[in-house]
Amino acid sequence: MPRIRVNLPETFRFSVAIPVRITDLNYGAHLGNDSLLSILHEARVQFLLHLGRPEVDRTTGRGHIMADVGIEYKGEASTATLCTLIWQWMTWRSMGSTLCIACKTKPGGR
Repeated sequence: MPRIRVNLPETFRFSVAIPVRITDLNYGAHLGNDSLLSILHEARVQFLLHLGRPEVDRTTGRGHIMADVGIEYKGEASTATLCTLIWQWMTWRSMGSTLCIACKTKPGGR
């Protein structure tokens, strides 16, 4: 199976910093795949709130569903790492959208 390659846009619209917690580490003492996806989900909710769009519309019951995800790993993260997630919409449609998230890390939360 070929590796995923993510083409990053030149500019990003939004950023949020989320620290890696001790509970996010896997048996190798690095950020686990499942925890990265949880961090991406948290950042996605923060982005929607920034846009004034809650994840779930309480009046209609409709929400945003993550249908699929592709992750290209470029490095490692461990405890006390601050993940700065930057966002940009690539496409926007009424029934779906594509967005790009880049996670930049700074050891020790710097």
